[in-house]
Amino acid sequence: AIYVTDPNSGSTNGTYFTSLQALGYPAHNATSSPAYGSGTSYNLTGTAPGLTVTYPTDGLGVIGTNANRGLGALASPNNDPAAFGQVGKVSLGDMEISDDGLHLFVVNLYDRKVYDLTLDNAANPTTVVSTTAYLLPNPPLRNTLGGGYATTYASDTSAFYDGTKGFLRPFGLKYYHDRLYVGAVTTGEGAGAVSTKDNNTGNPEYTDLWAYVFELNADSGTWAGTPKIQFPLNYNRGTDVDTADETWRLWTDKFTRNPNRTSQVQNPQPILSGIEFDVDGSMIIGLRDRNGDQTGNANYALSATTTYNGYSFGDLLRTCLDPATQTFTLESNGTACGVTPTSGLTGLPNTTRGAYGPGGLSYYFEDA
Repeated sequence: AIYVTDPNSGSTNGTYFTSLQALGYPAHNATSSPAYGSGTSYNLTGTAPGLTVTYPTDGLGVIGTNANRGLGALASPNNDPAAFGQVGKVSLGDMEISDDGLHLFVVNLYDRKVYDLTLDNAANPTTVVSTTAYLLPNPPLRNTLGGGYATTYASDTSAFYDGTKGFLRPFGLKYYHDRLYVGAVTTGEGAGAVSTKDNNTGNPEYTDLWAYVFELNADSGTWAGTPKIQFPLNYNRGTDVDTADETWRLWTDKFTRNPNRTSQVQNPQPILSGIEFDVDGSMIIGLRDRNGDQTGNANYALSATTTYNGYSFGDLLRTCLDPATQTFTLESNGTACGVTPTSGLTGLPNTTRGAYGPGGLSYYFEDA
């Protein structure tokens, strides 16, 4: 393990290892680098576990300094209203390195673009030689039944998901077989957005919350003609701390207390934060709960001094790769590629764990 004791690091997210690179990432109640801000790339080494700034991108102008935010000693409660609504919207998301070690890909959460940073040296990068920015394709608008979508990107800009009901926000990255995979969600944070939990009968219920994985050929600078996978985020996720069935909720910048347990804060908002590939080529998708970065343990709300405990409910989903068509299908009712896993504890399938997951049950039903 590498322990970084330099106080200028602040909260971070995203790593790759040749020398270890880490990205600054702002979270509510968590300090940013006092010297460099929240949007910074750091280079760390095991022989000298300090940090070197390789690509500063933040002028501390969005959420302010730690002093402006009222952040005191570690474990001290604070309000920090400036950072709460900016989680997932400013600074940097995930990062990946190309196989040759010369291209560092980073998600800019503010302008919602992916940046290709060409490095000067694969073994010990110290300088960014050039940068190329890629704007994600706009996903098509959804029909009122929720399940219909265009098979290719819409050519008519009026048919795009235009941001009135929310934004397409990227975060997760994966470099795999000379392609960059980019995960994003439509947030439903705008006026008029809705998300109705799917009951798995008849036509699917409508939602403005969707997940996407796009494929970029960085050599040619072009996106694949369709998302590699796209699916709604209104499936039943089972019970949480208030014992009621839950699903993903629309992104919000409001502090949301649990009406049944007033000392708790839960409001699961999806961030597609992780993408991995299994040995058979199947894609594994990690969904992060934005509420976990907006809240904390025994911390204040955006004002006053009552303390609350925040809860985070992420998820792990599996897809199935069809090798003939190179297309992915999301798990359904606890099954992917014809496989229904059993419990490592009991040897039983998921039928005893309740109906939660896309299409009914969950494939990774013991991931909590």
